[in-house]
Amino acid sequence: MKLSVCNNSHFRANGMQDFYSKKTKGDNPMINLNKITIGTFGCISFGSTLISSSLKITSTVIFILFMTSCSQNDTQSDTSMSESSAMSHTQDSMEASQYVAEYAALDFVFAGPAEIPSGWITFRMPNRGEEHHVMLLLQLPEGVSYAEYYSASQQRSENGETPEWWGEWVIMGGPAALGPGLTGETTVKLDPGEYAMICPVPSADGTPHSALGMMRPLTVTEEESGAPEPKADITLTMRSLEFELDKVITPGRHTIAVRFENQPEGKPHDVHVARLGPDQTLEDFTASMAGDIEFGDFFFIGGAEDMPEGHTAYFTADFEPGRYAFWCHGHSADGMVQEFTVESL
Repeated sequence: MKLSVCNNSHFRANGMQDFYSKKTKGDNPMINLNKITIGTFGCISFGSTLISSSLKITSTVIFILFMTSCSQNDTQSDTSMSESSAMSHTQDSMEASQYVAEYAALDFVFAGPAEIPSGWITFRMPNRGEEHHVMLLLQLPEGVSYAEYYSASQQRSENGETPEWWGEWVIMGGPAALGPGLTGETTVKLDPGEYAMICPVPSADGTPHSALGMMRPLTVTEEESGAPEPKADITLTMRSLEFELDKVITPGRHTIAVRFENQPEGKPHDVHVARLGPDQTLEDFTASMAGDIEFGDFFFIGGAEDMPEGHTAYFTADFEPGRYAFWCHGHSADGMVQEFTVESL
C-alpha cells in the first residue's frame, strides 16, 4: 500500500504544546484548543485512490464479521455467505465481530449516525477533508443534554460564566490526529449516556474546527453492541513520560492496545502517530509541532485520544517501512516524543 503526499502539501503548527491544550476536566475544548495552525494538504493519495473533500459521504453503522473457518456442509455461494455474515452474530464460522460506527470527517462536519449502542465500539473515521482532524468523545454529566452543554460553551466563550456541572464531563477517547485521505479506526468502550463529538483542531486562521461546525451530539443507548473487546497484536503503555511498547512494530496492519496506566491530573496522556519525512529529524518534527519552525514533511496516521486512568483504547493503522514518532500533546514539551522505525522485512 503506497502512501504519498502531493508536493504542494504542508502541515504547519504554531504553539503545538497547546494542541487542543487544556483538554482537561473543567476546560472547554471548543474554546481552549486554538493554538495550532494546520496548513491545507493539496491532495494525498492512498494506494491508487485520490480522495478529496468533494466526495459524497455515505454514513452508516455496520457490523463487520470476520469469517475464519467454513462448515463442512457449507454449500452457500459467496454472495449468500456475505449477506448472511453481515446480518448475524451467531454464525458457527464466526470467530469475532466488531461494531463499527463510521463518521466521515469533512471540513467541517462529522457525518454519521445520531445514536449508537453502548459497549465496545470501533469508530471508523475516513478523513475526506483537506485538513487534519481528530475526534474527541466527551461524555456529558448525567442529566445534562448536548443542547445544555452547547449553550454553556457559548456562554463561557462570551463571558466566562459556567454552570455548576461544568467540568464534570469526561473525555472517553476517540481517533487521534489523521491526515487527509486516510482512514482511522479507534475502539473504545462506552457507557450509555449523552456525548459531544468534537474536533478542536484549529484551521489556518486559528478558528477551532468545532466552531466551524465540527461539533455534534451523540447518544449512546442502553442497548449493547455485543461486540467483544478487540484483540491487539501490540501493546503500548502510557506510563510517566514514556511510551512503552511490548514488541517491535513491523510493516503491515496492526491493532495496538493503548493502556492508560496513569493519567497526570490536569494534563492527561494521549498518543498521536506521525509519519516523518525521509530527511526530517525528530528535533525538526518536535520544533515544528512547537511552532518554532515550519517543516511540513510529515503527517499523522491516527492513534488514541485520552481516556481516564485504567482504561484501554485500541487503534488500527497500516505501517509502511519508514520513520515514525509517537507524540503526546500534553507532555511533548516535557520530552514525551519518541521516534521509531518500521524496518523492511
